[in-house]
Amino acid sequence: QILPLAPNQPPAIELVNPADWSVIDPTSSLVLEAHASDPDGTIQRVDFFDGSTLIGSSAVAPYRFTWLTPAKGQLALSAKAIDNRSGEAISHPITVRLEQPDGRVAVLTAGDDPDLELIRRYLFELPVRWRLIPRAEAKSDELLRQYDAVLWHQPGGAEVQATDLSLLESLARAGTPLYFLGDSLLASRRSLQQGERDRRQALLHL
Repeated sequence: QILPLAPNQPPAIELVNPADWSVIDPTSSLVLEAHASDPDGTIQRVDFFDGSTLIGSSAVAPYRFTWLTPAKGQLALSAKAIDNRSGEAISHPITVRLEQPDGRVAVLTAGDDPDLELIRRYLFELPVRWRLIPRAEAKSDELLRQYDAVLWHQPGGAEVQATDLSLLESLARAGTPLYFLGDSLLASRRSLQQGERDRRQALLHL
């Protein structure tokens, strides 16, 4: 007896590189990478697109394609996964710009927040290259001094620590422009002593 095949479940795919709203050096090649999986079979191929134009494919994980001569200007990139039963799934498109950036900005963040999407889009429009850096990774100013500016993102519920103040003061002494953004800048000082609050207030008025 031949049993009928169960309905094919579509694959899943996410374009993980480059990051959405990135500004990329137009003189370099562009590496696209996608994560793809299939719940009831295997991935046969991942295709990469700029708009509706196929620019490359990969049949082996990790699914990557290096675009040696990418088009200049603004691109709409996506990826499509095809499984072993011809099921398809298309990733959420991302927007990038191949243009000489006007600078490099480090965004220090305490975690995911809807504001980060707006920040990335704003920096994209300037245009500047940006990098999201978790505060836990910013142990010293050595990493941050290579950027033209540092943006401190203060989401709701996160608090400023005394070690954060020392890091920011060191950057200020080095002449690194500091910008503060968030909906809880005042509330974030609860964990600070009075002298530390004064130091933080001085940084906000730089």
